[in-house]
Amino acid sequence: MIAINGDTAYVFLDGDVDVTAAPAVLEAIHAALAIHVARIVIDLGAVTLLDSSGIKAIVTGYHDAVRAGAGFTIGPAHHRIVPVLEHTGLRDTLTAEPAAKRQPIGPSLASNVD
Repeated sequence: MIAINGDTAYVFLDGDVDVTAAPAVLEAIHAALAIHVARIVIDLGAVTLLDSSGIKAIVTGYHDAVRAGAGFTIGPAHHRIVPVLEHTGLRDTLTAEPAAKRQPIGPSLASNVD
């Protein structure tokens, strides 16, 4: 399920996010991107199982969001899922600011102009 609040899409996942559910996860992320939200928050609060297929769908959705210039965050997670997120590093690595808020890497070219 997707809920929109301002420029943020919340993708609520539940139950088992496995090989059967993974395509729907990616579909939901793509639906949010299709309406040009600035940020996507993946809510795993009701997820009781997250397997490699579910992880792949979330990672693919993250990369698609970054390419589209949208922010991406892993939001609340069920206590059963927290160890998976910590062990894989997903909670820390799958966070991106919207393109409009990203800081450039390296020195600004504008500072070299007289």
